[in-house]
Amino acid sequence: MKNQAQTTIQNIASIYCAKFPLLNQQEIVDVSTQVSVTWTTKADEVKGPIKYLIIGEATQNLDNYFYNPNAKTTPFLSPSHFGCSSKSELLQKLEDLNAMVFDLYPLAIATSYYDKKAITHSPLFKGLMMDYFKLHLDGRINQETQIVVRYAKLFNRIEWDYFKEFLKLQLGLNPSNPSWPTIHSIAGKANFADRKMVEQVFGL
Repeated sequence: MKNQAQTTIQNIASIYCAKFPLLNQQEIVDVSTQVSVTWTTKADEVKGPIKYLIIGEATQNLDNYFYNPNAKTTPFLSPSHFGCSSKSELLQKLEDLNAMVFDLYPLAIATSYYDKKAITHSPLFKGLMMDYFKLHLDGRINQETQIVVRYAKLFNRIEWDYFKEFLKLQLGLNPSNPSWPTIHSIAGKANFADRKMVEQVFGL
């Protein structure tokens, strides 16, 4: 799994570094691979299919990564929105809810690079993104999984279009739920989540 993920990440990094030559490709690959390993280790602890898949952007480094237990709390998800008083309580709450945070973008780089929308559609890029989704989500989600989007701007990204296509190709259509996949937005003002939507989506 690690070798496959590293190869996919390296190939995606090559595309970004060709567009942004100042990026350090080897550093990006090393950090992004470690993030992938950390996420996979955490996902392996989830019992049964993930119930809530919370879609974020991407961490900029391992120190700030959501699943790094030593990382500080950020506006990404506030513990108080989940009735928690600390990051460790929040992680436990998400585990109890069978919820996982998943980065839409596979590279640990500043979000400003993604905001530029400099990477456009190509069969190669699409194939690599599909590989990234499959490597991490295959067997972990099903048609009952609810997709929770943290930032509204993600809806306008090509990676989001690929992700939706991946869901339907991977899991098929759901005749009993024509609106599947079930997608919620918990985006609030500025960098903060909408507390009321968090409580509503997660039944808090």
